[in-house]
Amino acid sequence: MIDFSKRTVDIPNMDKINTIIPKGIGVFDVEGKRLAKLAVGRKVIVEIGAHRGRSAAFMASGLRYSNTDGMIYSIDHWLEEQHMDAYKSGLERLQLNHHATPIRGASEDIVKTWDKPIDFLFIDGNHSYFHVKQDYRLWSPFVVKGGLIAFHDYGNPGWEGVRRFVDTIPDSDLHCIGVHHSLWSGVKS
Repeated sequence: MIDFSKRTVDIPNMDKINTIIPKGIGVFDVEGKRLAKLAVGRKVIVEIGAHRGRSAAFMASGLRYSNTDGMIYSIDHWLEEQHMDAYKSGLERLQLNHHATPIRGASEDIVKTWDKPIDFLFIDGNHSYFHVKQDYRLWSPFVVKGGLIAFHDYGNPGWEGVRRFVDTIPDSDLHCIGVHHSLWSGVKS
């Protein structure tokens, strides 16, 4: 039995995720377990920056093990075909592909035709201040009140733009609910 009351979720398929989508590509385990927890009960999740699908695998696991009928829309340029193929095949091998839809393109282009309310927005695309701010400004209006927004690499020395931007968001707009390693998460007011 999985304890969903904790801040992170110990998911049964952790070893399989680490075998199919190895550590060092995307989120750390503690961040992934937090993403799994944040995904619980969410119907529409948008992930900006998906690479090979490690974070999507954790979020989809949260959906699976909580019996949530949700969908992750993973947006990425996937400039190298093998990365999109790795995303698709990894989620398929983990039997999580029914919870994930890859969308190829730039987030600033995809948002122009987006029409769904978002329960959970995960920003992990280009980590420059300009791009983090742009992704937040373009996508956060779709996040429902009480919805979640998370940023990866907050406080990571190589990606100062993430922290610089996140620290400018007023608490009255987005209230921080925790930082797990370099995963910052908040609730939209």
